[in-house]
Amino acid sequence: AGTTPYQGDYTLGNWSSTTASISDGAAHFFAQTVHRNADGSGCQMNLYLDGNLAQSTFETNHCGGNSLAYGTNAGIGGRVSYSAGSAGYFGTIGGVAFFSGALGATDVSNLYGGVSQPTPTPIPSATPTPTNSYDQVVMLSSPYAYYRLDETSGTTAHDSSGNGYDGTYEGTSGTHYLLGQSSIVPGLANTAKFFAANPGAPKVALPSMAVGYNGSTWLSDFSVSFWAKPDPSAISQASDMVEINDYYVGQWNSSTQGAGTTPYQGDATLGNWSATSASVSDGNAHLFVQTVHRNTDGSGCQIILYIDGSTVAQSTTESNHCGGASLAYSTNAGIAGRVSSSAGTAGYFGEVGGVAIFKRALTGSDANSLWTGILHR
Repeated sequence: AGTTPYQGDYTLGNWSSTTASISDGAAHFFAQTVHRNADGSGCQMNLYLDGNLAQSTFETNHCGGNSLAYGTNAGIGGRVSYSAGSAGYFGTIGGVAFFSGALGATDVSNLYGGVSQPTPTPIPSATPTPTNSYDQVVMLSSPYAYYRLDETSGTTAHDSSGNGYDGTYEGTSGTHYLLGQSSIVPGLANTAKFFAANPGAPKVALPSMAVGYNGSTWLSDFSVSFWAKPDPSAISQASDMVEINDYYVGQWNSSTQGAGTTPYQGDATLGNWSATSASVSDGNAHLFVQTVHRNTDGSGCQIILYIDGSTVAQSTTESNHCGGASLAYSTNAGIAGRVSSSAGTAGYFGEVGGVAIFKRALTGSDANSLWTGILHR
């Protein structure tokens, strides 16, 4: 009397469960699998109910032949072919999924239980050490340049992207910077620590980057991502952590903005945009991501700053962000201090690592992937 789950293929027949019942007023989970033997000797159809095998049948004709009506059509809520319009369904349905393969019993059990194997690593919720690896996400995201800053000696800041944009440590080791420090970047062994002493800035000089504006042409959108742990005892001045072609990111020194505790971004000489709530001088490492995007119609550019995967500051869309007389468009870049405009100022005290440059504007989802160490596809 309609209480029994069944499966079939036309015109071969129907096969019903001998024990299961589904008309109890509760929702039930169905899964049907169709598998052809490798030698072509026949096909097996299995019907699962709530994760358990309820019926199974094996026949040669399940795989085709004169006995199988092979209409290439499909539908939900009633019969499509043979006796179209008959066998209409009264009830509720949802989550209809088709797979190009015969699921196994474990697959069906996982679907019923809402469990994926392996169990996904949970996304951290607040100031966590990300569970997977920032380094892995950066490399999977095709960086334009990538400075792990994990060297333990020498004066070369190696570009790990494979594109050959090596940088140079400026000054003297032990006086202006320290290499081989305990890492603040998930997935790396070491990072660097910098001091705002002469030479003023930057502590890592980077080669010319063909991104942003070159004085006459908009070359491309771009983004920069890095981990930083500011020294909370040295926050009395503005500190620029990374600058790429006159777009910079750091911590603000205005007394109205937390005396150096507030993350900010800017482009010379247009202005600075600081976060209204976020603080980065709490003694913890934080992930900074800045994106620079030019509108398709060329009407203006927007810069956005993310801290630990969340938006904290963004500029108004302005045409001068894309270039023009108001933008200092030196094609230079550096880490741990101001490069151009007011070179030698805004020296940074603290640790930095994993500086990645991308030749595109990252999305909010991308920023979250870098923060959690889990690549979202």
